[in-house]
Amino acid sequence: MWTTLRKTIYFLAGSLVLLFGTTSPGEAQPPQFSHYQYTPLQVNPALVGTSSYATAITDFRRQQYAGGMAFRTTLLSGSYPLFNRATKQQVAGFGLSLLDDRTTEFYSFQQLNLNVAHPIQLGPMQWLSLGLQVDYSAKRLSTDGLTTGSQFLPERGFSPGAPTGEFLGNFSADFFSIHTGAYWYRLDEDDRQQAYAGLAVYHLNRPNESFTGQSSPLPMSVVMTAGWEIYRQQQWAVRPEVLVTHRGGGSWLSAGSMVQYELQPGNRRTPATTLDMAARYTTGQSMILSIQWVQPQLVFGFAYDVPLGAGRMQPNPSRGAAEFLLAFRKPVEPKNKKRRRKRSAKKRTKSSANRTTARRAPQPQPSGQEPTSTPPRSVAPNDSTALAAGAPSERGDTVAVAADVHRRHGFLQAGHLPESVLFGFNQTEVVDEQAPALEAVAQLMHDNPSLRLTLVGHTDNLGASEVNQQISEARAASVKQYLVRRGVAAERMTVEGEGERSPKFPNTDSALRSRNRRVEFRFVE
Repeated sequence: MWTTLRKTIYFLAGSLVLLFGTTSPGEAQPPQFSHYQYTPLQVNPALVGTSSYATAITDFRRQQYAGGMAFRTTLLSGSYPLFNRATKQQVAGFGLSLLDDRTTEFYSFQQLNLNVAHPIQLGPMQWLSLGLQVDYSAKRLSTDGLTTGSQFLPERGFSPGAPTGEFLGNFSADFFSIHTGAYWYRLDEDDRQQAYAGLAVYHLNRPNESFTGQSSPLPMSVVMTAGWEIYRQQQWAVRPEVLVTHRGGGSWLSAGSMVQYELQPGNRRTPATTLDMAARYTTGQSMILSIQWVQPQLVFGFAYDVPLGAGRMQPNPSRGAAEFLLAFRKPVEPKNKKRRRKRSAKKRTKSSANRTTARRAPQPQPSGQEPTSTPPRSVAPNDSTALAAGAPSERGDTVAVAADVHRRHGFLQAGHLPESVLFGFNQTEVVDEQAPALEAVAQLMHDNPSLRLTLVGHTDNLGASEVNQQISEARAASVKQYLVRRGVAAERMTVEGEGERSPKFPNTDSALRSRNRRVEFRFVE
Protein backbone atom coordinates (compact mmCIF):
# COMPACT_ATOMS: atom_id res chain seq x y z
CA MET A 1 0.00 0.00 0.00
CA TRP A 2 2.70 2.48 1.03
CA THR A 3 4.85 1.52 -1.96
CA THR A 4 1.99 2.22 -4.35
CA LEU A 5 1.22 5.56 -2.70
CA ARG A 6 4.88 6.58 -2.76
CA LYS A 7 5.13 5.83 -6.48
CA THR A 8 2.04 7.94 -7.10
CA ILE A 9 3.49 10.87 -5.14
CA TYR A 10 6.79 10.64 -7.04
CA PHE A 11 4.97 10.53 -10.34
CA LEU A 12 2.83 13.59 -9.59
CA ALA A 13 5.78 15.59 -8.30
CA GLY A 14 7.97 14.57 -11.21
CA SER A 15 5.23 15.36 -13.70
CA LEU A 16 4.92 18.92 -12.40
CA VAL A 17 8.67 19.43 -12.55
CA LEU A 18 9.14 17.94 -15.99
CA LEU A 19 6.03 19.52 -17.53
CA PHE A 20 6.51 23.06 -16.25
CA GLY A 21 10.28 23.28 -15.86
CA THR A 22 12.82 23.32 -13.10
CA THR A 23 15.70 25.48 -11.92
CA SER A 24 17.90 22.57 -10.91
CA PRO A 25 21.05 22.29 -13.02
CA GLY A 26 21.00 18.51 -12.77
CA GLU A 27 17.41 17.90 -13.93
CA ALA A 28 16.42 20.50 -16.54
CA GLN A 29 19.02 19.29 -19.03
CA PRO A 30 21.57 16.48 -19.31
CA PRO A 31 24.03 16.61 -16.41
CA GLN A 32 27.65 17.62 -16.43
CA PHE A 33 29.75 14.77 -15.16
CA SER A 34 32.21 15.03 -12.30
CA HIS A 35 34.87 13.62 -14.66
CA TYR A 36 34.17 16.46 -17.06
CA GLN A 37 37.70 16.34 -18.55
CA TYR A 38 36.80 12.93 -20.01
CA THR A 39 33.23 13.80 -21.08
CA PRO A 40 34.00 16.65 -23.50
CA LEU A 41 30.70 16.73 -25.39
CA GLN A 42 28.91 17.73 -22.18
CA VAL A 43 31.28 20.67 -21.58
CA ASN A 44 32.51 22.08 -24.90
CA PRO A 45 32.06 20.80 -28.49
CA ALA A 46 35.53 22.11 -29.37
CA LEU A 47 37.31 19.69 -27.03
CA VAL A 48 37.36 16.82 -29.56
CA GLY A 49 39.75 18.90 -31.67
CA THR A 50 42.38 19.13 -28.94
CA SER A 51 43.58 15.52 -28.78
CA SER A 52 45.53 13.33 -31.19
CA TYR A 53 44.14 10.21 -29.52
CA ALA A 54 41.35 7.90 -30.59
CA THR A 55 39.20 7.39 -27.49
CA ALA A 56 36.37 5.20 -26.24
CA ILE A 57 34.81 6.29 -22.94
CA THR A 58 32.08 4.99 -20.65
CA ASP A 59 30.89 6.88 -17.59
CA PHE A 60 28.16 5.86 -15.14
CA ARG A 61 26.68 8.23 -12.57
CA ARG A 62 24.06 7.61 -9.89
CA GLN A 63 22.53 10.63 -8.15
CA GLN A 64 20.60 9.58 -5.05
CA TYR A 65 17.73 11.61 -3.56
CA ALA A 66 15.62 11.29 -0.44
CA GLY A 67 12.83 8.73 -0.47
CA GLY A 68 14.70 6.30 -2.68
CA MET A 69 14.48 8.26 -5.94
CA ALA A 70 17.65 8.26 -8.05
CA PHE A 71 18.92 9.51 -11.38
CA ARG A 72 20.99 6.90 -13.22
CA THR A 73 23.03 8.35 -16.07
CA THR A 74 25.14 6.35 -18.52
CA LEU A 75 27.37 7.86 -21.18
CA LEU A 76 29.10 6.07 -24.06
CA SER A 77 31.32 8.21 -26.25
CA GLY A 78 34.17 8.06 -28.72
CA SER A 79 36.38 10.46 -30.65
CA TYR A 80 38.86 10.27 -33.51
CA PRO A 81 41.37 12.81 -34.90
CA LEU A 82 41.98 13.52 -38.59
CA PHE A 83 45.40 14.56 -39.95
CA ASN A 84 46.62 16.29 -43.08
CA ARG A 85 48.97 13.82 -44.79
CA ALA A 86 51.12 16.54 -46.32
CA THR A 87 51.69 18.69 -43.22
CA LYS A 88 51.27 15.91 -40.61
CA GLN A 89 49.10 18.31 -38.59
CA GLN A 90 45.71 17.57 -37.06
CA VAL A 91 42.95 19.29 -39.03
CA ALA A 92 39.82 17.94 -37.31
CA GLY A 93 38.40 15.84 -34.53
CA PHE A 94 35.15 13.88 -34.64
CA GLY A 95 33.01 12.79 -31.71
CA LEU A 96 30.00 10.56 -31.14
CA SER A 97 28.19 9.93 -27.86
CA LEU A 98 25.05 8.30 -26.51
CA LEU A 99 23.52 9.44 -23.23
CA ASP A 100 20.85 7.63 -21.21
CA ASP A 101 19.36 9.32 -18.14
CA ARG A 102 16.63 7.68 -16.06
CA THR A 103 14.80 8.16 -12.78
CA THR A 104 12.81 5.24 -11.30
CA GLU A 105 10.59 3.65 -13.97
CA PHE A 106 8.68 6.79 -14.94
CA TYR A 107 11.08 9.18 -16.66
CA SER A 108 13.80 8.59 -19.25
CA PHE A 109 15.97 10.82 -21.40
CA GLN A 110 18.12 9.67 -24.33
CA GLN A 111 20.45 11.78 -26.43
CA LEU A 112 22.64 11.11 -29.48
CA ASN A 113 25.45 13.61 -30.12
CA LEU A 114 27.47 14.17 -33.30
CA ASN A 115 30.41 16.52 -33.08
CA VAL A 116 33.20 17.99 -35.23
CA ALA A 117 35.98 20.42 -34.30
CA HIS A 118 38.81 22.14 -36.15
CA PRO A 119 42.08 23.15 -34.39
CA ILE A 120 43.94 26.28 -35.51
CA GLN A 121 47.53 26.92 -34.45
CA LEU A 122 47.94 30.48 -33.18
CA GLY A 123 51.66 30.31 -32.42
CA PRO A 124 54.33 28.04 -30.98
CA MET A 125 52.46 25.46 -28.87
CA GLN A 126 49.23 27.50 -28.80
CA TRP A 127 46.00 26.39 -30.45
CA LEU A 128 42.38 27.45 -30.79
CA SER A 129 39.82 24.72 -31.44
CA LEU A 130 36.39 25.58 -32.88
CA GLY A 131 33.61 23.01 -32.53
CA LEU A 132 30.05 22.35 -33.69
CA GLN A 133 27.68 19.78 -32.22
CA VAL A 134 24.24 18.51 -33.22
CA ASP A 135 22.19 16.17 -31.06
CA TYR A 136 18.86 14.41 -31.10
CA SER A 137 17.05 14.13 -27.76
CA ALA A 138 14.05 12.05 -26.71
CA LYS A 139 12.20 12.42 -23.38
CA ARG A 140 9.62 9.98 -22.12
CA LEU A 141 7.25 10.20 -19.15
CA SER A 142 5.49 6.88 -18.62
CA THR A 143 2.41 6.18 -16.49
CA ASP A 144 2.95 2.42 -16.57
CA GLY A 145 3.12 0.98 -13.09
CA LEU A 146 0.79 3.53 -11.47
CA THR A 147 -2.27 2.34 -9.58
CA THR A 148 -5.66 3.87 -8.76
CA GLY A 149 -8.49 3.22 -6.32
CA SER A 150 -10.36 1.29 -9.01
CA GLN A 151 -7.86 -1.53 -8.56
CA PHE A 152 -8.91 -2.08 -4.93
CA LEU A 153 -11.73 -4.60 -5.17
CA PRO A 154 -14.26 -5.21 -2.37
CA GLU A 155 -13.40 -8.22 -0.24
CA ARG A 156 -10.41 -8.97 -2.49
CA GLY A 157 -8.10 -6.07 -1.84
CA PHE A 158 -5.62 -4.72 -4.35
CA SER A 159 -5.59 -6.39 -7.79
CA PRO A 160 -2.72 -5.23 -10.08
CA GLY A 161 -4.44 -6.75 -13.13
CA ALA A 162 -7.70 -4.90 -12.62
CA PRO A 163 -8.46 -1.90 -14.90
CA THR A 164 -7.27 1.44 -13.52
CA GLY A 165 -10.44 3.21 -14.57
CA GLU A 166 -8.34 6.13 -15.81
CA PHE A 167 -6.55 7.02 -19.03
CA LEU A 168 -3.43 8.93 -18.09
CA GLY A 169 -1.52 8.29 -21.30
CA ASN A 170 2.20 8.54 -21.89
CA PHE A 171 4.09 11.77 -22.61
CA SER A 172 7.01 12.23 -24.96
CA ALA A 173 9.06 14.96 -26.59
CA ASP A 174 11.66 14.75 -29.35
CA PHE A 175 13.87 17.57 -30.57
CA PHE A 176 17.16 18.53 -32.22
CA SER A 177 19.68 20.92 -30.67
CA ILE A 178 22.67 22.82 -32.05
CA HIS A 179 25.67 23.74 -29.92
CA THR A 180 28.99 25.47 -30.56
CA GLY A 181 32.19 26.16 -28.67
CA ALA A 182 35.72 27.59 -28.76
CA TYR A 183 38.66 26.32 -26.73
CA TRP A 184 42.13 27.89 -26.43
CA TYR A 185 45.01 25.91 -24.95
CA ARG A 186 48.78 25.98 -24.61
CA LEU A 187 51.08 22.94 -24.39
CA ASP A 188 54.51 22.43 -22.91
CA GLU A 189 57.30 20.62 -24.72
CA ASP A 190 55.95 17.23 -23.57
CA ASP A 191 52.48 17.90 -25.04
CA ARG A 192 50.88 18.53 -21.64
CA GLN A 193 48.31 21.29 -21.30
CA GLN A 194 49.77 24.18 -19.32
CA ALA A 195 46.76 26.49 -19.61
CA TYR A 196 43.33 26.49 -21.23
CA ALA A 197 40.15 28.56 -21.50
CA GLY A 198 36.90 27.57 -23.19
CA LEU A 199 33.48 29.01 -23.97
CA ALA A 200 30.51 26.97 -25.21
CA VAL A 201 26.90 27.86 -26.02
CA TYR A 202 24.28 25.09 -25.96
CA HIS A 203 20.81 25.03 -27.57
CA LEU A 204 21.41 27.84 -30.04
CA ASN A 205 18.15 26.98 -31.81
CA ARG A 206 16.16 26.80 -28.52
CA PRO A 207 14.15 23.65 -29.35
CA ASN A 208 10.70 23.01 -27.93
CA GLU A 209 10.85 20.37 -25.17
CA SER A 210 7.18 20.44 -24.14
CA PHE A 211 5.38 17.16 -23.44
CA THR A 212 1.97 18.70 -24.20
CA GLY A 213 2.69 20.40 -27.53
CA GLN A 214 2.65 23.88 -26.05
CA SER A 215 5.56 26.26 -26.56
CA SER A 216 8.34 25.51 -24.07
CA PRO A 217 11.70 26.40 -25.67
CA LEU A 218 14.84 25.26 -23.93
CA PRO A 219 16.91 28.21 -22.68
CA MET A 220 20.39 28.64 -24.08
CA SER A 221 23.19 27.54 -21.77
CA VAL A 222 26.66 29.04 -21.53
CA VAL A 223 29.54 26.96 -20.15
CA MET A 224 32.95 28.51 -19.40
CA THR A 225 36.03 26.54 -18.38
CA ALA A 226 39.56 27.59 -17.47
CA GLY A 227 42.67 26.05 -15.94
CA TRP A 228 46.30 26.96 -15.38
CA GLU A 229 49.21 24.81 -14.25
CA ILE A 230 50.86 26.86 -11.51
CA TYR A 231 53.37 24.27 -10.30
CA ARG A 232 55.35 21.39 -11.77
CA GLN A 233 58.38 19.99 -10.01
CA GLN A 234 59.72 16.46 -10.41
CA GLN A 235 56.70 14.12 -10.10
CA TRP A 236 54.20 16.70 -8.81
CA ALA A 237 51.97 19.19 -10.61
CA VAL A 238 49.15 21.47 -9.44
CA ARG A 239 46.48 23.00 -11.69
CA PRO A 240 43.59 25.17 -10.41
CA GLU A 241 40.43 24.78 -12.52
CA VAL A 242 37.08 26.54 -12.77
CA LEU A 243 33.82 25.67 -14.54
CA VAL A 244 30.94 28.17 -14.76
CA THR A 245 27.48 27.24 -16.07
CA HIS A 246 24.76 29.79 -16.80
CA ARG A 247 21.41 28.21 -17.61
CA GLY A 248 18.07 29.99 -17.73
CA GLY A 249 17.91 32.28 -14.73
CA GLY A 250 20.65 30.64 -12.68
CA SER A 251 24.43 30.30 -12.63
CA TRP A 252 26.65 27.74 -10.95
CA LEU A 253 30.35 27.90 -10.21
CA SER A 254 32.51 24.82 -9.73
CA ALA A 255 36.06 25.68 -8.65
CA GLY A 256 38.93 23.67 -7.27
CA SER A 257 42.30 22.20 -8.06
CA MET A 258 43.81 19.08 -9.59
CA VAL A 259 46.96 17.58 -8.08
CA GLN A 260 48.90 15.17 -10.28
CA TYR A 261 51.53 12.67 -9.19
CA GLU A 262 53.65 11.02 -11.88
CA LEU A 263 53.99 7.29 -11.23
CA GLN A 264 56.03 6.55 -14.34
CA PRO A 265 57.66 9.14 -16.62
CA GLY A 266 56.70 9.35 -20.26
CA ASN A 267 57.75 11.09 -23.43
CA ARG A 268 56.06 12.59 -26.46
CA ARG A 269 55.23 9.16 -27.91
CA THR A 270 54.26 7.48 -24.63
CA PRO A 271 52.35 9.54 -22.05
CA ALA A 272 53.29 9.30 -18.41
CA THR A 273 51.37 7.15 -15.96
CA THR A 274 49.84 9.49 -13.39
CA LEU A 275 47.51 9.63 -10.43
CA ASP A 276 45.20 12.66 -10.75
CA MET A 277 43.38 13.82 -7.62
CA ALA A 278 40.89 16.71 -7.64
CA ALA A 279 38.62 18.54 -5.23
CA ARG A 280 36.05 21.08 -6.47
CA TYR A 281 33.31 23.03 -4.72
CA THR A 282 30.05 23.70 -6.56
CA THR A 283 28.26 26.74 -5.16
CA GLY A 284 25.19 25.78 -3.19
CA GLN A 285 25.40 22.17 -4.29
CA SER A 286 28.26 19.88 -3.30
CA MET A 287 31.93 19.14 -2.86
CA ILE A 288 33.23 16.91 -5.66
CA LEU A 289 36.12 14.57 -4.87
CA SER A 290 37.64 12.58 -7.72
CA ILE A 291 40.62 10.39 -8.50
CA GLN A 292 41.86 9.03 -11.85
CA TRP A 293 44.53 6.47 -12.55
CA VAL A 294 45.80 7.56 -15.96
CA GLN A 295 47.82 5.03 -17.94
CA PRO A 296 49.11 5.42 -21.52
CA GLN A 297 46.10 3.58 -22.96
CA LEU A 298 43.68 3.18 -20.03
CA VAL A 299 42.04 5.55 -17.56
CA PHE A 300 40.14 4.45 -14.45
CA GLY A 301 38.27 7.04 -12.43
CA PHE A 302 35.97 7.40 -9.43
CA ALA A 303 34.23 10.52 -8.14
CA TYR A 304 31.81 11.26 -5.34
CA ASP A 305 29.64 14.35 -4.85
CA VAL A 306 29.14 15.22 -1.18
CA PRO A 307 25.98 17.38 -0.80
CA LEU A 308 26.55 20.70 0.98
CA GLY A 309 24.60 23.85 1.80
CA ALA A 310 21.46 24.38 -0.25
CA GLY A 311 21.81 20.94 -1.78
CA ARG A 312 20.70 19.45 1.57
CA MET A 313 17.88 21.94 2.17
CA GLN A 314 15.81 21.32 -0.97
CA PRO A 315 12.36 19.67 -0.70
CA ASN A 316 13.87 16.51 -2.12
CA PRO A 317 17.51 16.81 -1.02
CA SER A 318 20.40 15.03 -2.69
CA ARG A 319 22.00 12.14 -0.85
CA GLY A 320 25.16 12.32 -2.92
CA ALA A 321 26.32 10.97 -6.27
CA ALA A 322 28.83 8.29 -7.21
CA GLU A 323 30.49 8.19 -10.62
CA PHE A 324 32.65 5.58 -12.34
CA LEU A 325 34.82 6.17 -15.42
CA LEU A 326 36.59 3.81 -17.82
CA ALA A 327 38.40 5.21 -20.86
CA PHE A 328 40.48 3.64 -23.62
CA ARG A 329 42.80 5.77 -25.76
CA LYS A 330 45.34 5.21 -28.49
CA PRO A 331 47.58 7.74 -30.29
CA VAL A 332 46.80 8.25 -33.97
CA GLU A 333 49.59 9.13 -36.41
CA PRO A 334 49.40 10.31 -40.04
CA LYS A 335 49.06 7.26 -42.28
CA ASN A 336 52.26 7.82 -44.22
CA LYS A 337 54.39 8.62 -41.20
CA LYS A 338 55.81 5.10 -40.87
CA ARG A 339 56.77 5.12 -44.53
CA ARG A 340 58.54 8.42 -44.04
CA ARG A 341 60.43 6.98 -41.07
CA LYS A 342 61.68 4.08 -43.19
CA ARG A 343 62.93 6.47 -45.84
CA SER A 344 64.59 8.57 -43.16
CA ALA A 345 66.31 5.49 -41.73
CA LYS A 346 67.69 4.58 -45.17
CA LYS A 347 68.83 8.15 -45.67
CA ARG A 348 70.59 8.16 -42.29
CA THR A 349 72.34 4.88 -43.13
CA LYS A 350 73.59 6.26 -46.43
CA SER A 351 74.65 9.51 -44.79
CA SER A 352 76.53 7.58 -42.11
CA ALA A 353 78.45 5.68 -44.78
CA ASN A 354 79.38 8.94 -46.48
CA ARG A 355 80.58 10.39 -43.18
CA THR A 356 82.76 7.35 -42.58
CA THR A 357 84.45 7.91 -45.93
CA ALA A 358 84.88 11.61 -45.24
CA ARG A 359 86.56 10.97 -41.90
CA ARG A 360 89.65 9.35 -43.42
CA ALA A 361 92.68 11.30 -42.28
CA PRO A 362 94.48 13.21 -45.03
CA GLN A 363 97.78 11.86 -46.36
CA PRO A 364 100.82 13.54 -44.76
CA GLN A 365 102.59 16.11 -46.94
CA PRO A 366 106.36 16.12 -47.55
CA SER A 367 108.35 18.20 -45.11
CA GLY A 368 108.42 21.91 -45.93
CA GLN A 369 105.74 21.63 -48.58
CA GLU A 370 102.45 23.55 -48.43
CA PRO A 371 99.31 21.47 -48.26
CA THR A 372 97.72 20.74 -51.58
CA SER A 373 94.93 23.11 -52.50
CA THR A 374 91.45 21.84 -51.93
CA PRO A 375 88.04 23.09 -53.08
CA PRO A 376 85.89 25.07 -50.62
CA ARG A 377 84.55 22.84 -47.88
CA SER A 378 82.34 23.11 -44.83
CA VAL A 379 84.10 23.09 -41.49
CA ALA A 380 82.07 22.39 -38.35
CA PRO A 381 84.45 23.23 -35.48
CA ASN A 382 84.49 21.08 -32.41
CA ASP A 383 87.18 20.33 -29.88
CA SER A 384 90.39 21.99 -31.11
CA THR A 385 92.65 19.13 -30.05
CA ALA A 386 90.62 16.58 -31.97
CA LEU A 387 90.56 18.83 -35.01
CA ALA A 388 94.31 19.36 -34.93
CA ALA A 389 94.84 15.62 -34.96
CA GLY A 390 92.51 15.18 -37.92
CA ALA A 391 90.25 12.93 -35.81
CA PRO A 392 86.48 12.74 -36.24
CA SER A 393 84.22 14.62 -33.84
CA GLU A 394 82.81 12.68 -30.88
CA ARG A 395 79.37 13.91 -31.99
CA GLY A 396 79.71 12.27 -35.35
CA ASP A 397 79.97 15.41 -37.54
CA THR A 398 82.13 15.63 -40.65
CA VAL A 399 85.03 17.66 -39.28
CA ALA A 400 88.02 15.78 -40.71
CA VAL A 401 90.17 18.55 -42.17
CA ALA A 402 93.98 18.49 -42.18
CA ALA A 403 95.59 19.80 -39.00
CA ASP A 404 97.71 22.33 -40.87
CA VAL A 405 94.57 23.77 -42.50
CA HIS A 406 93.11 24.32 -39.03
CA ARG A 407 96.29 25.95 -37.85
CA ARG A 408 96.40 28.18 -40.90
CA HIS A 409 92.94 29.49 -40.13
CA GLY A 410 93.63 29.98 -36.45
CA PHE A 411 91.26 27.39 -35.03
CA LEU A 412 93.70 26.49 -32.28
CA GLN A 413 94.26 30.13 -31.40
CA ALA A 414 90.48 30.58 -31.17
CA GLY A 415 90.33 27.90 -28.49
CA HIS A 416 87.36 25.60 -27.95
CA LEU A 417 84.71 26.31 -30.57
CA PRO A 418 81.28 24.69 -30.41
CA GLU A 419 79.66 23.34 -33.53
CA SER A 420 76.39 25.04 -32.60
CA VAL A 421 74.60 27.07 -29.97
CA LEU A 422 71.47 25.73 -28.29
CA PHE A 423 68.20 27.59 -27.83
CA GLY A 424 65.46 27.19 -25.25
CA PHE A 425 61.91 26.12 -25.97
CA ASN A 426 60.33 28.69 -28.35
CA GLN A 427 63.41 30.92 -27.91
CA THR A 428 64.58 32.88 -30.96
CA GLU A 429 66.71 35.65 -29.43
CA VAL A 430 70.34 35.34 -28.32
CA VAL A 431 70.75 35.31 -24.52
CA ASP A 432 73.74 35.85 -22.25
CA GLU A 433 74.49 32.13 -21.91
CA GLN A 434 75.23 31.95 -25.64
CA ALA A 435 77.61 34.93 -25.66
CA PRO A 436 80.93 33.10 -24.95
CA ALA A 437 80.49 30.74 -27.90
CA LEU A 438 79.43 33.55 -30.24
CA GLU A 439 82.33 35.75 -29.13
CA ALA A 440 84.73 32.93 -30.07
CA VAL A 441 83.10 32.64 -33.50
CA ALA A 442 83.34 36.41 -34.01
CA GLN A 443 87.04 36.35 -33.09
CA LEU A 444 87.66 33.52 -35.54
CA MET A 445 86.00 35.51 -38.33
CA HIS A 446 88.10 38.59 -37.48
CA ASP A 447 91.32 36.56 -37.51
CA ASN A 448 90.50 34.94 -40.85
CA PRO A 449 89.07 37.47 -43.32
CA SER A 450 88.78 34.82 -46.05
CA LEU A 451 86.36 32.66 -44.07
CA ARG A 452 82.66 32.72 -44.80
CA LEU A 453 79.99 31.44 -42.45
CA THR A 454 76.64 29.76 -43.02
CA LEU A 455 74.26 29.81 -40.04
CA VAL A 456 71.70 26.98 -40.10
CA GLY A 457 68.78 27.07 -37.67
CA HIS A 458 66.97 23.97 -36.40
CA THR A 459 64.00 23.10 -34.16
CA ASP A 460 62.56 20.01 -32.51
CA ASN A 461 59.39 18.38 -33.86
CA LEU A 462 56.86 20.02 -31.53
CA GLY A 463 54.30 22.22 -33.23
CA ALA A 464 53.38 22.82 -36.86
CA SER A 465 56.14 22.37 -39.43
CA GLU A 466 55.42 25.81 -40.93
CA VAL A 467 55.88 27.48 -37.55
CA ASN A 468 59.04 25.48 -36.86
CA GLN A 469 60.47 26.63 -40.18
CA GLN A 470 59.89 30.26 -39.17
CA ILE A 471 61.47 29.68 -35.75
CA SER A 472 64.57 28.07 -37.26
CA GLU A 473 65.07 31.00 -39.64
CA ALA A 474 64.54 33.49 -36.82
CA ARG A 475 67.17 31.76 -34.67
CA ALA A 476 69.77 31.86 -37.44
CA ALA A 477 68.95 35.51 -38.18
CA SER A 478 69.32 36.38 -34.49
CA VAL A 479 72.81 34.85 -34.37
CA LYS A 480 73.77 36.74 -37.53
CA GLN A 481 72.62 40.03 -36.01
CA TYR A 482 74.71 39.34 -32.92
CA LEU A 483 77.84 38.69 -35.00
CA VAL A 484 77.20 41.81 -37.09
CA ARG A 485 77.13 43.84 -33.88
CA ARG A 486 80.51 42.27 -33.07
CA GLY A 487 81.97 43.62 -36.30
CA VAL A 488 81.55 40.66 -38.66
CA ALA A 489 80.48 41.86 -42.11
CA ALA A 490 76.95 40.78 -42.96
CA GLU A 491 77.94 39.80 -46.53
CA ARG A 492 80.29 37.14 -45.13
CA MET A 493 77.36 35.27 -43.56
CA THR A 494 74.31 33.53 -44.96
CA VAL A 495 71.25 32.32 -43.08
CA GLU A 496 69.31 29.08 -43.59
CA GLY A 497 66.46 27.41 -41.76
CA GLU A 498 65.95 23.64 -41.63
CA GLY A 499 62.94 23.66 -39.33
CA GLU A 500 62.40 20.16 -37.91
CA ARG A 501 63.74 18.33 -40.97
CA SER A 502 67.28 17.61 -39.73
CA PRO A 503 67.22 16.48 -36.10
CA LYS A 504 70.59 15.61 -34.64
CA PHE A 505 69.03 13.41 -31.97
CA PRO A 506 65.75 11.45 -31.83
CA ASN A 507 62.85 13.63 -30.72
CA THR A 508 61.74 11.08 -28.13
CA ASP A 509 61.96 13.07 -24.90
CA SER A 510 62.49 16.62 -23.68
CA ALA A 511 66.23 16.19 -23.02
CA LEU A 512 66.97 15.07 -26.59
CA ARG A 513 64.60 17.61 -28.12
CA SER A 514 66.45 20.40 -26.30
CA ARG A 515 69.65 19.44 -28.19
CA ASN A 516 67.87 19.74 -31.54
CA ARG A 517 66.92 23.39 -30.92
CA ARG A 518 70.14 24.89 -32.26
CA VAL A 519 71.98 27.05 -34.79
CA GLU A 520 74.91 25.33 -36.50
CA PHE A 521 78.11 27.03 -37.71
CA ARG A 522 79.38 25.99 -41.15
CA PHE A 523 82.63 27.69 -42.11
CA VAL A 524 83.67 27.80 -45.76
CA GLU A 525 87.24 28.49 -46.85
